[in-house]
Formats: sequence, structure tokens, C-alpha cells
Amino acid sequence: MSISKERNGTYTVFYSKKDVVSQTTSRTKKRGFRTLKEAKEYERSLSRNASDVSFYALYDEHQKNTDQAEETRLYKDNMIKRYMPGLLTVKYEDVTKAYLLNLRSEISKLDLASKTKNKMIEILKTTTRYANEVYDLDDNGKILKRFPLTKKEFEIWTPEEYFQFEAGLHPEFDDCVPFFRTLFFTGLRKGEARALTVDDLDLEKELLIVNKSIRKYKGSLKAPKTPSGVRKVRLDKNTLKLLKPLKSNEKWLFGDYRPISRDRIDRAFKIGIERSGVKKIRIHDLRHSHASFLIMNGANIVTVSKRLGHSSVNMTMNTYAHILKESENQLVEMLNVASLSPVKNDDVQKSQ
Repeated sequence: MSISKERNGTYTVFYSKKDVVSQTTSRTKKRGFRTLKEAKEYERSLSRNASDVSFYALYDEHQKNTDQAEETRLYKDNMIKRYMPGLLTVKYEDVTKAYLLNLRSEISKLDLASKTKNKMIEILKTTTRYANEVYDLDDNGKILKRFPLTKKEFEIWTPEEYFQFEAGLHPEFDDCVPFFRTLFFTGLRKGEARALTVDDLDLEKELLIVNKSIRKYKGSLKAPKTPSGVRKVRLDKNTLKLLKPLKSNEKWLFGDYRPISRDRIDRAFKIGIERSGVKKIRIHDLRHSHASFLIMNGANIVTVSKRLGHSSVNMTMNTYAHILKESENQLVEMLNVASLSPVKNDDVQKSQ
């Protein structure tokens, strides 16, 4: 919302007009105010009317005016509908400081990572900031503080634990075995593996070509975030042998005519853990398990970083800092053993 003085001395108020029913926004203006005072009074009246709009309507208006990926917008929408449904109907004027502090308290009780909780706080803060900048409404979101970040060390499986899990998979999910094997023995992300086509499996060179991923909420394909995400990942003999029959699929390596569904993967993984008795980890931890196994067995950190498609070696080192520390301890133990001299002191003196 803004005011401009025209050449003839009058004032024009520019503002956004929201249709709550159709959820559409249009830019408009009102001319002819003889004094700045009249223009400001009209501007204030628009703000009073805007306060009757729901919080979600202002949030939605802000999202439509923000340059962002469709997947990001859907992610935020799902977060509101799942964890903050009250925002869908509450009027903006009722979203007081007390309301927001109470909502933050409820968010703090959720069994979610601090990073995820802070994304909810960001939704609240950016919406109230937008309402203030555009409609001069109160920016009550300023009172909200973000949650302190806590670095959670992930759980990993050893190869023995992975094969225990694989043996426990229900026969109903036999088609998921090559998928999970690929995640554990290549370190691919779930979205990258789901996006693999039969053309991405090079049997001659024994590798997978990774150049895309499946969007989490929409199912469409997207390019890697960074150039390093495009890579060729060599396969071990046994994983290659398991994937070879899938080369005859119609299109997708996992799923044939359409990519294997997220729900099926998640269900198979959960049941497999329950049936096998291995410790509970996330599907993404199969990627961590792969990298950790390589690092603990002396793999070059630069090579591991490239295999994972990380944007930098520093990212790999930060992610697996505790694993690297363990590896260093093992290295020192090896040096301790190697440094034990097979020559006795008496033998040294005799030789002199």
C-alpha cells in the first residue's frame, strides 16, 4: 500500500484488493484526494477492512506474490494444514501476540526437528510482516523467537544389519528389495532413486546416471539443486546383478510403468524393521549408512563427497564429523600397533 502525489496536486492511493471468496488478488488505486490527510485516512480504512480477512488469506496472498518453487509452496501449505489448522479460519485481527505465543508453545511439543519447527515460525513471521508492510496491520509475529538448533547424530546400519532387515521384508514387498539395496550400496537419496529410468542404468559401465529427482509432494521431476548433484555412481557386482533384470522394464527402473510410490516404500520399510528386529532408522539413514561405512573403512573423503553428490567436501566433513573422529581413533590405534618396535633395546646395544 502506498500514496503518490500527482502533478495536479492531488493524491492517489495504491493498494492490493483481495477477493476472499475466489482467493484472487488485484492491484488497484483510488485517485482524487485533495490532501495527504484524506489519502492517509482512506489508507487506514483499507487496513481496518483488511483486518477482517483470515490469516490464511493474507498468507496465501503473500505466497502468490513470492518467487518460489511450487514444491516449496505445497510444503508450506501441508505444514499449516497438518500442524497449524487453526490458521485456516482465524481472522487476522484475532492473531494476537498471545495467540502466537500459545501457538509457538504447541509447536514446541511436536516431535519434530528444530529446523522443521523453525519453518513454521518463519511462515508466521513472514505473513505478519507482509500484512504490516502491505496493509499496515500489526506485525505481532515479531514477538516469536526461533527454536535453538540441535545437531542430531543420525542412526546407521552396518551391512550385517541391512541384510538382516532385507531378510525380514515381507514377500509382498519383494519388488522393494532392489530399491533399498540401491539406497544402501550407492548412497542415493530416495527421490533420486525413484527418478531412475531404465536408461539411467548402464550395464556395460556398471553404473547409475543420477541427473534428476522426483518432487516430494507433486511427483514431477526436478533437476539437482547443484551441478555436483549430477553424477555417475559405480555399482558393486551384487547390486548390479540385482538391478540387471529391471533393465527390461517399460520406463522406470523401480516401478516399471510409473515410479514406485512413496507410500509403498515407507510401508515396506516400516514393516521390514518390525519383522527383522533391527534398530529403527529413517530411510534417509540408508544414505548415511553407506557414507559412514565407506569412511570407516578408509575411503577418501573427497571421493565419498563426489559419490554422494554433495556441493562441497566441507559439507561431507561437517555431516560425518563424528564418523571421521572415530576413524581417526582407529587410525591412531593402527599406528600404535605399527610403532611397536620388533627390535629389543639390548639388540640395539649389541649391534653398536
